[in-house]
Amino acid sequence: MANDKLIEAPRAIMVSASGVNAGKTTLSTNLVGVFSRFYPIIGLKVTTAHQGLGCQRHGEGCGACSFKDPFVLSQELDPNSPKDTSRLLASGAKKVYWLRALKETLAEGFLAFSKLVTRRYMVVIESNSLRQFVKPGLFFFIMNSDEPIKPSAENLEKLADVHIDLGHSVEDQHAYTIVKDTFTDPFYADFFNQFKLSPARQKLRDKLILERDDSLYSWPL
Repeated sequence: MANDKLIEAPRAIMVSASGVNAGKTTLSTNLVGVFSRFYPIIGLKVTTAHQGLGCQRHGEGCGACSFKDPFVLSQELDPNSPKDTSRLLASGAKKVYWLRALKETLAEGFLAFSKLVTRRYMVVIESNSLRQFVKPGLFFFIMNSDEPIKPSAENLEKLADVHIDLGHSVEDQHAYTIVKDTFTDPFYADFFNQFKLSPARQKLRDKLILERDDSLYSWPL
């Protein structure tokens, strides 16, 4: 999986997982829900299609695998549907995009997405395969030992900045705690210091870091 020409994305958080139903979207929506109170966020959901393998979701009509161009980048506008992209939008992201691409065109698709994002934004990405081409500022990996490891997740565990192994799918309560602890851990301060905060938000963030008090995280997600 080694790639000597990784695209640097220092202002992005990427979430990957060992298998399906591991909690990628649950963690991603909690990341957006917490961090959007401080930073403007753009979400990105990545779906990798594989020629000749049929539908990856054993269904019809979702459009995930049916496209003719090298890649398709679309914006999610509906925060009320059950789709992963809608959940990211409803969680507080300013904008959310869905990138559908073959593995061979993932890097090209991500570069097209990057042109839409200014430096003021934090980006939350949900993807496994994209990690082979992009190096994010923070990389979360969820290991669910109850599910088989997907081919796209092989070798990703050793790259993780934040490794999560609960032995089961990540649920909201777990995800919320993981996000809170990451935000207040000085080890990750360099990532968050890339983003400018208003004096009021900086004061609140400093208070969170110093006190690590659950009562300060009282907003609904």
